[in-house]
Amino acid sequence: MDKRGKKWSDMTPQQRAGTVVLGAIQIVLLVVAIVDMARRPPELVRGKKRFWAPVLLINGIGPLAYLVFGRLDAPAEGAVRAERPDLSPVTSAVGG
Repeated sequence: MDKRGKKWSDMTPQQRAGTVVLGAIQIVLLVVAIVDMARRPPELVRGKKRFWAPVLLINGIGPLAYLVFGRLDAPAEGAVRAERPDLSPVTSAVGG
């Protein structure tokens, strides 16, 4: 067998269909990931966007990695965001 794999003409119809379906899934995942990253505010991306941009170009795994690990959840609509307690010394009671 050739090191480059099978030629298109050597594939069965089922193999051709599988190749087309997997290619379409890969393209859809890439487009979804690019659109999501472009629209998502930087504070809702784990890490820097400039790191994730080239990762998206890694065939198959790049868009999946971003969609699974690169995004942070946005606060729910109408949810009250929990504030971190202020642990600094109270200066207003002292008059400062």
